[in-house]
Amino acid sequence: MSTSVQASDRKERQFTGTSNASMRTNLNDKLTKLHVKHQAEIDFLEDMRSFSKQRSTIEREYSQNLLRLVQQFLAKRDIKDPPGISSMDRSENRGLMEIWKMLLQKTEEAARARMNVSEMLLSQVSEEMRQQKRIKEQSFKRLIESAQKMNSEILESVKELVTCKKTYGDHAKVCADARQKFTEAETRIRKGDRKLFESTQSLEKTYNKFAERLKQCQMKTTVARNDYLLAITTTNAHLYKHGSEDLPALMRAMDGEMYEKSRHVYMLYAQIEADAANLVKAQFEDLREQSYMVNRDYVVECFFHKNPVLRDRVEYRFEAHDKDSVISLSKDHGAEIYLEKDARKWAMRLAKHQESIEVFQKQIKGVKSVTSAYTKNPEFGTSEAFSEAQQKIAEMEESIREVAVKVTRAEARLAALREVGIDVGRWIEKAQEKVRGERPTSDISAGDRPVSSLLSVTQDLGASEEWLETSSMSSRSGFEDGMSIGSARSEAGPKHCVALYDYTAQRPDELSIKTDEELEVLEWDDGDGWSKGRNQSGLEGYFPQTYVRAVSPSSSPRSSSIQQVQLMINSHLTGPLQDLGSEVSRTYMIEINFKRVHGQKQLGVPRTRQ
Repeated sequence: MSTSVQASDRKERQFTGTSNASMRTNLNDKLTKLHVKHQAEIDFLEDMRSFSKQRSTIEREYSQNLLRLVQQFLAKRDIKDPPGISSMDRSENRGLMEIWKMLLQKTEEAARARMNVSEMLLSQVSEEMRQQKRIKEQSFKRLIESAQKMNSEILESVKELVTCKKTYGDHAKVCADARQKFTEAETRIRKGDRKLFESTQSLEKTYNKFAERLKQCQMKTTVARNDYLLAITTTNAHLYKHGSEDLPALMRAMDGEMYEKSRHVYMLYAQIEADAANLVKAQFEDLREQSYMVNRDYVVECFFHKNPVLRDRVEYRFEAHDKDSVISLSKDHGAEIYLEKDARKWAMRLAKHQESIEVFQKQIKGVKSVTSAYTKNPEFGTSEAFSEAQQKIAEMEESIREVAVKVTRAEARLAALREVGIDVGRWIEKAQEKVRGERPTSDISAGDRPVSSLLSVTQDLGASEEWLETSSMSSRSGFEDGMSIGSARSEAGPKHCVALYDYTAQRPDELSIKTDEELEVLEWDDGDGWSKGRNQSGLEGYFPQTYVRAVSPSSSPRSSSIQQVQLMINSHLTGPLQDLGSEVSRTYMIEINFKRVHGQKQLGVPRTRQ
């Protein structure tokens, strides 16, 4: 296949700009095409209904009147042959409009032969088209809101990308300015270029200041660039899922049973004509055979061929600022710890979302089994309960779609982190273990219960939904924005602590502490046993949390330490494990007091940070 043919089958546009306006225009264009498609199908259904009604009216008339009617509909629109689709055999597939045109032509031939068609069957055809039109219009109003919601989600994702890009640009500009000043100071030292009354010591001090500033700027720029790259990855994944899954599913839901019903109408019409007149029997049998080949997939492929914008996939690319040569995730300048935290955060999100999807799927399976029993035996429930169950299924399917978008974004982000060398698998395993532990053991989905009644099943869905809501809130509160530089301090954690033992830093990003030294807490323990703080000299770094105790102005040292240990334990437990947290904290404090009484001078150091 030539390159031009491949390009016509599927196009991908790569956006180098991250403007919300350009994305909004693209999404609005797609919605416009869907509106046009819907209106064309509505017009078709109206034409079919109108044609059948008028045909039944002039059925008793001579062929001249019937011929006039057929010519009227043939001239109403120019129905062209469908385009050639390389992936589908033209001899085995037909479109709705194509069969419609054939039907009119064969009707014209039947009119010339003065053939009459049963008024009752034609009335059935007209009624079927009227019902299909009404159903399609109602479903379109409901589904177009879902399409607008999908577009809002995409625009929100692009908005986050624009924010990350701006942050990256600001840090890059500051870094460039710091690099220039550092270069000037370095040149002055090398050449010994001192100003009047300026000492060599002062010049070296200026040089060291600019060097430290450059180092900090490079670290911030690297972190901002990584956030920008990750935002691009998640947004592209979101857009790919929208184009490959959500949009086709939406179009399928909009079509409903129209193709099946239309195929049935064509076959019925052809059979009536064949039975009514032996002279045109062969022709309408051919129409019936052609109607068998009405294929929605073929029609949609033709529609995509004529409207390639529906298959355009927007994909963003990283735009390097100035002379930045790094175009991928980087561990340089101490950014590895931030990547590790990001992996842990998104692994937990992924586990939560996957668990939610599994629960929703089990609930849907259970409700469908009950509604199936109701359709076979109406005494099993009431029509109101059946409608409520159908609404529940629709809501849960929409929830699955929303969570699936989040899963796609999380998987894309974790895949990007895995490529740069982050041990994503380890964090995913831990997150899955935590989520399994949080789920109530007494939770039984609708799919696992024996069928009792339609009403009882719809009422029992509340328990699982309540757990899902609690789980979702826990996930958002614990893992939402823990990577923000300068604002990583937990709202529930302490702000100050006192060192219980001496500790000597083993890595550049760690902080040495002395016994009874007061520290300002910047980041409290988030699960790895390490906290970040600042001493009175202004130095920042990580230290083992077991080497310090939290203090607050409103509590004594001992009560503050006990409260902090309880807070640390309970903050990592949710659901049924919350009650267990209080008992664990009491046991933990007994162990600490025992060690202090017996003179143990050093608690265990957490394992080496990843």
